[in-house]
Amino acid sequence: DTTICEGEAVQMEITGMADSYYWIPPRFVSDLTSPTPIVAPRKTTTYSVIGQMSTCIPDTAEVTVNVIPAPEIDMLERRNSTPGQVVKLNANYDGTPGYTFEWTPPFGLSCRSCASPAAQVDTTTTYSVIVTDPETGCTDTAQTTVEILVACPPELVNMPNIFTPNGDGVNDILRIVASPAIETIKSFQIYDRWGALVFATNDINAGWDGRLRGVPAHAGVYVYLIEAECPIDGLPLFRSGDVTLIRN
Repeated sequence: DTTICEGEAVQMEITGMADSYYWIPPRFVSDLTSPTPIVAPRKTTTYSVIGQMSTCIPDTAEVTVNVIPAPEIDMLERRNSTPGQVVKLNANYDGTPGYTFEWTPPFGLSCRSCASPAAQVDTTTTYSVIVTDPETGCTDTAQTTVEILVACPPELVNMPNIFTPNGDGVNDILRIVASPAIETIKSFQIYDRWGALVFATNDINAGWDGRLRGVPAHAGVYVYLIEAECPIDGLPLFRSGDVTLIRN
């Protein structure tokens, strides 16, 4: 028997002689007829190998591969930034205490061993993080690229095309989805189909709750207008479009 971390593989070894072999179960076995296949089960599995020599009675042996759950992390693949701007790198994980983190390369990072260091670089940089469970030694890795912008595309400011302010706590507030490169806005306005203003703010974190003067607004299509400033050249950055308010 042997123990591996989730996501790892191990090579089987046989003691004895046979002319042919067959492994069961077949899932995650590299070669079902090899005496030394590589197996990569996702959970603890007992494998059996049947050996046959000529017309003799076949023999069977078993081995259990114990699989230890590995840490799981994920990050945004790409973050936009401007030269010298501070960007938070968040390694999202299940919150298990005791995990260790190792970030590379080290330059531009506020710390190398925390879950969410701040990065401040002048050139596009790809960071990798390894998270380790010290009790098992199992690891997981993730990467994110901090892309330094030389211009401001309109896509730095986005808006969902649907929201459902029904009080269920999911998608109840219509908010701007902005790149970390955009930290403030000049205005965020929403109009109904007749051109009447129903919401306005200059707070990038504020959003519309689907109400008009305290009364739920009608379901339908609304128009949004956003004005921000490009942090690179100071030029205006505009974004507009439609959003649909749905009431279940």
